[in-house]
Amino acid sequence: MEDIIRTVFTKNDEFDVKVKTYTNNPNKFIIYTLSGFENCLMLEFFADHIVIQNLNKCGNSSGTNLLLKIDELVKKIPEIKYIELFDGSTILLDNIEIDLAFLKILTTGQSWYNCFGYVSNNYQNEVNENEKLRNKLLTLGLIDSCKEKLIEYYKNQQIYFTDITVDEIKNKTKEQIVEDKITNLKKKLVDQFPVININKPIKIKDFFNYINENKNILNTDQITTLRDLIQTIGVLIEYNRELEKIIEQTSNNNNNNNSCTIIGGKIKKHNTQKKTKKYKKHSKSKKRSKTKTQNKKPRKN
Repeated sequence: MEDIIRTVFTKNDEFDVKVKTYTNNPNKFIIYTLSGFENCLMLEFFADHIVIQNLNKCGNSSGTNLLLKIDELVKKIPEIKYIELFDGSTILLDNIEIDLAFLKILTTGQSWYNCFGYVSNNYQNEVNENEKLRNKLLTLGLIDSCKEKLIEYYKNQQIYFTDITVDEIKNKTKEQIVEDKITNLKKKLVDQFPVININKPIKIKDFFNYINENKNILNTDQITTLRDLIQTIGVLIEYNRELEKIIEQTSNNNNNNNSCTIIGGKIKKHNTQKKTKKYKKHSKSKKRSKTKTQNKKPRKN
């Protein structure tokens, strides 16, 4: 298998490959830059599928390039029928980490991985429901409506607030912390974004189109507020982060879709391993049995 991987991730393209030996798993491989300083991918091979366990922008290779390389790789292994991953992708805007999946859904209607053919088994319903959300008006009332879910997720450790101080954690209830976050967010939105007009609100999708058009002039305070807004209305987004790409459908995917373009900043990391605390699966659909690790058969070399 290592030899096949090396035909795609070549040294001419500044890649090197090694087996992740310390796991005692001969079917798990790391692709990294030739210099050895940056890990690009971690792939695990099973009898009929691949799991992308980690994907990072590295060297001169973008996330898009790495996904296209994976498409090229599976064409060389006819036994592979599908690819799995967990979408924990983030993007850095002015060194502020933002949920890339939610940012892309609010901007284009689907996540970055979605537009490359990686979808959940409830994908079409997610698209329909998220389009309804994108067409809602971005009002202070809509932000208030997120409070109860935000409290629930915060209590269950499904989301984290990186800017909460130790004193706040000691002296305030979780309800008070969320209440303060909501109050501050509403004030900052009105103060920092001229497009937000209380008397004439715009649609959510129009606000994020505005962000896309003005991404190069956003200051640090605005980006911080954008992060908080995405985290807040993210509780209303329908998105199952456990994704699968069927190989037979590869030829039907349009990898040049404009919605696959990152709207600015630098991709920090596409963490494709499941995070049970930080991310909630916003979907009521049942998980397919073949995605369960205990049902997977390792690939025989």
